[in-house]
Amino acid sequence: MHLVPLAELKKLFPPAKVEYVEKQPTLEEIFLAIIGKKGEK
Repeated sequence: MHLVPLAELKKLFPPAKVEYVEKQPTLEEIFLAIIGKKGEK
């Protein structure tokens, strides 16, 4: 599975969707946690 940079993800989502995602800190924390774990190994 290929991880897409956050900047690329923002291009895929409409601005309203991006704002919604950015206002979900828990979702962002989970997302960053997944990236961090996959980045370690």
